[in-house]
Amino acid sequence: MAMEDFFQELVQGFEVEAAELVGGASSAVMELEQADAKARGLLLERLGRNLHTLKGSAGTCGLVDVSELAHKLEDLIAPAKKSVSVFDSAMGDLVLKGLDLINARVRAHARGLGASLQNLHQVMPELFGRPALSKTELSEAKTEEGVDATQLAVEELAETVRVEESPLEQENSSWRVDNRQILNLIREVERLRELGLNLQDRSQDISKILDDIAKGNFGQESKAVSLPLQRLKAELFYDIEASSAVVELLESHLKAIYSVAVGKALESLQRVLRDSCRSTGKLAKLSISGAELMLDRRILEGLQAPLVHLLRNAVDHGLEMPEKRDALGKHKEGALVIRAEQQGNWLNLEFSDDGQGLDPKRLKDTAISKGLISRDAAQTMNDLEAVNLIFKAGFSTASEVSRLSGRGVGMDVVQQAVKQLHGSMEIQSTPGQGTRFLMTLPLSLGASPIMLLRSGQGVFGVPVQSVESVFKVAAGQLEKAGEEWRILWQDSWLKLADLGAVLGLRATAEVSEGANIMVLQSQGKRLALLVEDLEGDAELVILPLPDAVADEAVYQGAALHAGSELLLVLRSDWLIEQGGARGSARGKLKALVIDDSLTARAMHRGILESGGYQVYAAASAFQALAMIEAASYDVIICDVSMEGMDGLEFSRRVKSAPLALATPIVLVSANDSDSDRALARDCGAEAFISKRDCAAGRLLDEVAHAMTVGKSK
Repeated sequence: MAMEDFFQELVQGFEVEAAELVGGASSAVMELEQADAKARGLLLERLGRNLHTLKGSAGTCGLVDVSELAHKLEDLIAPAKKSVSVFDSAMGDLVLKGLDLINARVRAHARGLGASLQNLHQVMPELFGRPALSKTELSEAKTEEGVDATQLAVEELAETVRVEESPLEQENSSWRVDNRQILNLIREVERLRELGLNLQDRSQDISKILDDIAKGNFGQESKAVSLPLQRLKAELFYDIEASSAVVELLESHLKAIYSVAVGKALESLQRVLRDSCRSTGKLAKLSISGAELMLDRRILEGLQAPLVHLLRNAVDHGLEMPEKRDALGKHKEGALVIRAEQQGNWLNLEFSDDGQGLDPKRLKDTAISKGLISRDAAQTMNDLEAVNLIFKAGFSTASEVSRLSGRGVGMDVVQQAVKQLHGSMEIQSTPGQGTRFLMTLPLSLGASPIMLLRSGQGVFGVPVQSVESVFKVAAGQLEKAGEEWRILWQDSWLKLADLGAVLGLRATAEVSEGANIMVLQSQGKRLALLVEDLEGDAELVILPLPDAVADEAVYQGAALHAGSELLLVLRSDWLIEQGGARGSARGKLKALVIDDSLTARAMHRGILESGGYQVYAAASAFQALAMIEAASYDVIICDVSMEGMDGLEFSRRVKSAPLALATPIVLVSANDSDSDRALARDCGAEAFISKRDCAAGRLLDEVAHAMTVGKSK
C-alpha cells in the first residue's frame, strides 16, 4: 500500500475519534458557562485533555492545520486554568467556533479536500493574530444580524464538505462498517427466525403423529416408531432452543452496531440551543425524555435537521423574552422538551415548548399577505387548519430575516424530512401555553417484544413497551357510570373499553370478576382494555402491511407467528384514542363487513367509516352468524366468494332467521353478470355491487340504496 493511501485511511479512521473528542469538548464548554467555581476547574481539565488528544492524534495523521488549531485553543484556555473566572461567554464562543472548524477540516481531509482549505490565519484571525478583515471584506462576510467572518467560514467549509459527499458517503459517515452489510446481516437473521418458526411447525406435526399413534389411528404396528419419534421430537426441541438463542444473540450484537442512544444522537442540539439563546437574548433549557432508548441511528440522523429547525423556531418564535415570561408568571428560562417513546416498530417523538403558542388569526393573516391562501379560504378554516399553514412552503411570520428564521424555509422542510422517513407529523398548540409537534415514524429493523391476545376468533399483538399491567378483575374494582365502565388501578380510575368492540368485531361485552384486563399507555395517556384471553408474549419481526391497507391507522404491521400464522399488530395509540372516545360512536348506523380478505375488509371499513358508519368486521360467514346472534346491525356488506360458506348461502340463512330478517344485505362480487345479480336477488339480498364498482367509490351509494329497499319491505 502506498504511503499516501495509508495516511488517507488513517485520517478516515481519525474522523470518528475527532467527532467524539469535539463533542466532548463542546459539552464541557457549555457546562462551563453555568457551573460553579469547583466544577469549572474539573470541566477545564476535561476540555484541555480533549484538545490535547486532538492535537496529538491530528499530528500523528499528518493534519498539521488541525493540530495547530487545537494547540491554539489549548493556549487560549490556559489562563482560565489558573483563574476559572477568566473563562466567560466570549471565550466560550471562540472555543466553540474553533471546535466547529476542527470538525469541518477533519471531514474535509477525510474526503481528500484538504488542499482546497483556506489558511487558518484567514478563517480565524482571532486565534492566529492576523489583523481583522477590511471593512469591505467584513461587510461582505456579514449577514443581516452580523454573523462574523469566522462563523461564515465554518459554515462555508461545512457546506463544501456536504456537497462533496455522495449520498452513500453521507449515510455511512458515522458507521464503522458499511451499513449495507449490516442490513444484509439483519435480513439473514430474520430468515433464521423464520426457519425457527418452521422448526416449531415440524415439532407440532410430530406431536400430532404421536397423538394419532397413541389413539391407534395407524394400527398397532405403528407403535414401533413411537419411541424414535419421541426421541426425534426431544432433539428437535433442543435444536429449536439453540437456534432461538443464536438468533437472539446475533440480533443483540447487530443492534449494538446499528443502534445509538437517543440522548447521544441528539446531544448536539444543546449546542444549537446555546447559540440560539445567545443570538436572541432568550433563556431556555432542553431536556430529553427517553434519552436512554436505543434506536436505529439512520432514523435519528435523519431527524437531526428537522429537530434543529424546530428548536430554532421555538426559541425565535415560541419562547418569550425573560422579562415578559416573568411578567406572565412563567419561569424566565423556557422549557423545551423532546420525548422519545418506542412502541413495537413505531417511534413516537414529541418536541414541545412552553412559549406563547400559535395564534390562528395571525397565521391566517400572514398566509393571506404572502398570497398562500385567499381571504375566502381563510374564513372557512378552523383553528387546526390555520395552525397547519406553517407547513406551507414560503410561510414565515418573522418580520426580519435572521440566522434563525425569516427566509420562509423551515417547517415545510421539517414535514418533508419526516415524510422521507415514511413518518407523519401533527401539531397541537394552545395560545399562551406552548406548542407540541408529534412525529410518528416506522422502525423497520430487528424484532420487537409483542404481547399476544385473543379477541373474537382472531389473535392480535400489541407492543410490550406500551403494556403497563395485565391482571384479572377483582371484587370492588369495577364501577359503571351510565353506559361506560371504569376500573380501579393503582389508586386511580381508568376508563375501561372492550377490545372486541373497539376493533369492531362484536358488540360491547359485559364485564365481570375474573375478566382479563390490560392497561395500555401511549404518549402519557392510559386506557384499560377488556381482553378475552392473553396468550403470552414473543419476540417477532413486524413487517409493513401491503399498500392497500398501509394507511389503516389501527395496524402498525404484521408478523409471522408459530404455525406460520399472520399476526396483525395493533397500534396502542390508536386503541387508546378509539377506546377513550367510544361514546362518540353512539347514534351511528352499524355496518357489518364480511370478507375473508384482509385487504377487502380494510377497504370497505375505510369507505364506510368515511360515510359515518360504525363498522364491525368478520373474516368468515360463520363468524358473522355468531355476531348477528349477539348484536343487531343496520346493514350487512358480504363478499360472495368465501371458503366454507359463501355469501349467497349466508344471505339465505340470515333471511330465514326471524331476528335478522329486516337487516338489508349488500353482496359484493368479482363478477358482474345478469345471472349473478339474479342469484343475489333470489337469496334475499337487497343490493348487489361488483368489486370494480366498489373500487370506483360506489359502495356508499349501494349501501344507502339497500337500506332504502330494506325499509320498504
